[in-house]
Amino acid sequence: MADTIHPKLFARHLQKAAEHCRQTLVQTPFTQVTPAQIITISCGLAFFNGQSWEQLLHDADLALYRAKHKGRNTVSF
Repeated sequence: MADTIHPKLFARHLQKAAEHCRQTLVQTPFTQVTPAQIITISCGLAFFNGQSWEQLLHDADLALYRAKHKGRNTVSF
């Protein structure tokens, strides 16, 4: 039998990984690009559940706009 991960546990791990990437980016100095500014990122995450690729991208796009609506520099599903 194949190992499976419960979707909620997977979501938690995925969110932690995305949050780690977001925090790392914020803490990384990009002085050669923008000497006086901090670069931030908003992430929209979606799960593939057998839907079409178009629907998956649509779901990720909606999640991205939810992240931006929360105030940017966030992660959202």
